[in-house]
Amino acid sequence: MSKMFGLPGADDASNRRFAANLMKYQGWRSVAYKGKGVFDVDYHFEGRVGQDYVFPLMPESDLVIPFVEIRRRNDGSLMVTAPALTGGAGPFGARARMMGLPDKGEGGPVSRAEGRFTITTDGEILTNNSEDGPVAGPSGIQVRWDVSPASSKIPEMLVRL
Repeated sequence: MSKMFGLPGADDASNRRFAANLMKYQGWRSVAYKGKGVFDVDYHFEGRVGQDYVFPLMPESDLVIPFVEIRRRNDGSLMVTAPALTGGAGPFGARARMMGLPDKGEGGPVSRAEGRFTITTDGEILTNNSEDGPVAGPSGIQVRWDVSPASSKIPEMLVRL
């Protein structure tokens, strides 16, 4: 089934090939397959946003499950969300909880996303839902979210450039 959508299979060899294939594309600093369906990823995006942006777009795949979305607004601001970087039943369960609906993802696959999601900007941060808020960093203002299977909210930030 995964091959039909251009995704790697369940075996280690196809997951290693998938990781190596991603390294052919700009932005992927490193992709290492750690085993049991877990990948260690370092991705970097920098530049001007002239249109909406979705990450990742997987090579050889029509399926899009966005880790990060950047949506332009008419007033010059950008809404940045990271819908796949939440724990529990993943983005669908988190969205259901945000709207006060029951999380029907219980018993389904649990997100194993773990790490830190950081946005660095020189823009004006209008809103964000991080724990610590904006802090000065070496190359601009940073907003950070720690992501783990226990995370319950989708990282979101509105910034005016």
